[in-house]
Amino acid sequence: MKIFRKPIEIRSDTENHRQATWIELFIDLAFVVGISRLGVIFEDGFHWESLTNYSFLFLLMFWIWNRFTWYATMYDNDDVPYRLAYLLLVFPALGIISQLESILEGDIFIASLYYLLINCILLYLWSRVLRRGKTLKNNARSFLLGYGLSTLMILISLFVSGQLAFYLIGAGFILEVLGPILGWYMSKSNVPLHSEHIIERHGLFTIILLGESVVAIAANFSESLTAETWFTLAGSYLLIICLWWMYFDCGYGFSANLSKRIKNVFEFGYGQFFVYLSIALVGISLEYTLHHIHSDHVNGKFLPGQIVLFSISLFLIIMSTIQILISKENPKRIYLPRYAVGAFLFIIGFFHLSNLNYLHIGLILMVLLTVNDVYQWGKLKVAQD
Repeated sequence: MKIFRKPIEIRSDTENHRQATWIELFIDLAFVVGISRLGVIFEDGFHWESLTNYSFLFLLMFWIWNRFTWYATMYDNDDVPYRLAYLLLVFPALGIISQLESILEGDIFIASLYYLLINCILLYLWSRVLRRGKTLKNNARSFLLGYGLSTLMILISLFVSGQLAFYLIGAGFILEVLGPILGWYMSKSNVPLHSEHIIERHGLFTIILLGESVVAIAANFSESLTAETWFTLAGSYLLIICLWWMYFDCGYGFSANLSKRIKNVFEFGYGQFFVYLSIALVGISLEYTLHHIHSDHVNGKFLPGQIVLFSISLFLIIMSTIQILISKENPKRIYLPRYAVGAFLFIIGFFHLSNLNYLHIGLILMVLLTVNDVYQWGKLKVAQD
């Protein structure tokens, strides 16, 4: 059995650069498919119900990805059981996506079965840490307790009906969220974490989401582009460049150390959901904006152009807040303009404008903000050198 199994030890936070592994990149494929499928929720327009449904299902996909990503960062021993567990993950993740229509109609039975399978994979992985690991036993117990109780509640929900089933699933999810926090506290936050690796993994997920925006732009190219349409598509792509630049230029790794810092770990790990959600909403609302660029009479409470502005606003405010919390350098000349622009875009989003005007306002302000970011980060790095 030693041929197939390797020792279970937490990865050191002092290793040289840990690049994302091939298996991590492979499982990302399932989430590429999942996120791209979620866009159908807005076929009937942008309104509170569709936005809520999208956010809930996006949270589901993020949470599955997030839990496996953090486990791999800590306990990637690359043996046969580990590989099989991660490769098996893809199947139930795709299964949940296949149930999208049923979930929206309130039928979550089959989706719950797939989610139970995902939880069983995680329970197996963490049980390996508890059984064969040499350190941080309390941390593993806490993960197992949270995931185990959640699995039990979801299992019970299969045999009840009505609101009680949803309450049980909701309570189970809360336990899954609290389990890791309790585990870090029980370990007195003495959990080594390779900051570069986890930051890189989250950056790769950001690339996936930005890729959806690129697909949205590509879908609106045609052989008979008018000058106005061409400039609109070019401006939309420039907007995506600004999002990429602001996320990756300074990066979350700018003097940030997450290892053995429980506060920073969960500010970053859980806060990323809102950053991801905002980027995903920019992509899907941008696609619908381009589809209806000359029509301001679409279904729904909000125009897609409004959602573009609201999403950019969320991106600026949440991303900047996380960076301030986990980074040593907090230059006001970078973050204050971001907050100001974020608040301004949020307010402008409630004005009655056209899709094209919403897009122009967002683009102009994001370009100016990106130029300021580049200049201020450049000055800071020169001063440090």
